[in-house]
Amino acid sequence: MMRMAEWVFTSFALILALSLLIYLVLGVIILRTKVFSDKKRKGIGTTLLVMGLLNLFLFNILIFRQYTYTLGEFIIILLFFIIPFTEGFAMLSSKEVKKNLFGLPLIILPVLWVIIALLLH
Repeated sequence: MMRMAEWVFTSFALILALSLLIYLVLGVIILRTKVFSDKKRKGIGTTLLVMGLLNLFLFNILIFRQYTYTLGEFIIILLFFIIPFTEGFAMLSSKEVKKNLFGLPLIILPVLWVIIALLLH
């Protein structure tokens, strides 16, 4: 039977992989969309805001207290929260969406995360 720490870490790894996939898909959707309706802009912005807060909560409450991290891992944790949260907040508060400004960081984030994760381990 799995211990609690193993279960939490495995569950978090699945959520992390799902988050990376969602960020990548949202980045592609933003880049491929020609015109953003108000409904689509608010939906994507809310999704990014919630995903950023969810990842911040999971990192800080469930994982961060149980393990020690290097500076590189800590920077990735911050980027994993800051990029989607600020993009979601900006999408909700702006009237116009610039595709490259919002789409490219969401595509770069998973790639950057995988590269740094491979370099650290």
